[in-house]
Amino acid sequence: MLPLSTHDYQQLSPTELLQALAAGNVGFDHAFLDSFLRDPEAAAQALEVFVDEDHEDDRVDVEDQVFDLFRHLRTPRALAFYTLQLRAQMDGAREELIEAFAELGEPAVQPLLDLYHELDEEESGEVAFLLAAMQLRDPRITELLLSRLEYDAQDAAICLGIHGDPAARPALEKLLAEVQGQAEAELLKTDVEEALARISEAAEPVERLPYNIYEQYDAFQPPYFEVMDPQESLAWLASPDPRVRVAVAESLDHSEISESLAKELVGYAQREEDLSVRCALWKSLLPAEPGKELVASLHARFEDAGVSSAEKATIAIVLSKMEFSPALKSRILDFYGDDATRALALEAMWYSDEPDFLPLIHAHLDDDDIAIRRAAILGVGFYVDKSAAPRLIPAMEHEELRSDAIYSYALAHPGEVSRLTAQKVLRHVEEVAGGLDPEESMMVMSAIDLRLGIQGIRPFFAPAE
Repeated sequence: MLPLSTHDYQQLSPTELLQALAAGNVGFDHAFLDSFLRDPEAAAQALEVFVDEDHEDDRVDVEDQVFDLFRHLRTPRALAFYTLQLRAQMDGAREELIEAFAELGEPAVQPLLDLYHELDEEESGEVAFLLAAMQLRDPRITELLLSRLEYDAQDAAICLGIHGDPAARPALEKLLAEVQGQAEAELLKTDVEEALARISEAAEPVERLPYNIYEQYDAFQPPYFEVMDPQESLAWLASPDPRVRVAVAESLDHSEISESLAKELVGYAQREEDLSVRCALWKSLLPAEPGKELVASLHARFEDAGVSSAEKATIAIVLSKMEFSPALKSRILDFYGDDATRALALEAMWYSDEPDFLPLIHAHLDDDDIAIRRAAILGVGFYVDKSAAPRLIPAMEHEELRSDAIYSYALAHPGEVSRLTAQKVLRHVEEVAGGLDPEESMMVMSAIDLRLGIQGIRPFFAPAE
């Protein structure tokens, strides 16, 4: 099954596609969706069987993708899976799960009622809320919510207001009359009044646009190379799709590149016909040790008159890290003088630790060219240039530059960075960034730990090796 191409997807059954996804051998993209969804009933059956199987040995957790596939298919076959998800979210069901149940409508009611009656009253509140949020005019739901008035009048009143069934009006009016004048019941009185107001409003049909999974995922995603060892990933360099081959090279960024693997990568780069793939393969050598043979191979390609300036500028990045010299400095400045290779030249500057380059990096922190500006922003981090760190804050508002600006700002943070101040630095980055999502928080913690390592201090957020 290695390597698969998008053409191969069409030859696989939905079950085989799911197995390939869980093994990391296909990307979850539009080509996958086109093949998997071509027979909706077969796709739904495959999902139903898949979720009942043991996935302990799967290399990729595809639970979220399974959920989204079920939701796109809008099939009652999803109910057992949705219910299992709900059982794990009794402290607060995700909005996406509530919407998924609501999109199924009437077929979802009985399974939810069964689950509700299986639980005790304290646990069942989330199910009651979900049933109310579906906003179906089903007397079974109204009866259930009315029965909760005796257990938790305030929560039940809120749910009845959301549910919106006029049949609940008498019970709510009776409750309101009972709590009138009770000072300790002021909050309950307010919630009952709001529920009655919602019921009195002219009910408009709830319009739910069909969930479109294609809008949630990229047109292209490579296989999950991050779960493979480098040798396994290299098999995909035989893929006819250059995007896949680029992804293979980029997946090696943090791998341990042995001498033998470096030799293989040089060979692949020399044979590769696509420029973008060649450049990605050369950059994959950045983590490698600068052995004599490897450096000689890089120099030979760098000096080849038939090699394009873009490829040479990319090789300069690797050479700058492995063997920076005055001659290479001059060549990097030549690349910097060409608009087409300026971003690559700035990247080569990162690894040189050459102070003369720093003013050039500063000069492009507001550049109109996104690639050049990104290279300058990351340069501030590489140089741990504390003086320029505040200039990165405006880029945090730019969708394409935000993550790079946040990372570089954390790495070059202008304040004291120590184990004692690490949490304070994290909070400060969060403040200047206007908040951080979980992924951004992890990125900032990684940058702070890297800064500590540069200073010879053990990491704070990650365990020391």
